Amino acid sequence: MKTSKLEMYYPKNRIINPDGLDIEIPWEDCEVGSSMFIPCINFNRAGSQLHRITKQIGVKVNKKRTIENGKIGLRLWIIKWYSEDELVTPSSNSL
Repeated sequence: MKTSKLEMYYPKNRIINPDGLDIEIPWEDCEVGSSMFIPCINFNRAGSQLHRITKQIGVKVNKKRTIENGKIGLRLWIIKWYSEDELVTPSSNSL
């Protein structure tokens, strides 16, 4: 059975910690159109961590800085899950 990108990087791809506190993101429960609020102050670090993870597991997201219920953070929307054929593997990515 072929291992998906989500399984390959699990559980490392579930945790971000932009302000030093681990936040677990249940990617396997996310569907296109769903969103989540991630409380954080360090937007740059959160964005970098989310970019790395979403690229690894093959999901396109849109994010926006926001204040919700008096807490500052990022609202993250799931835009697209890429198929295995659409993913760019690290070996084929020129940096």
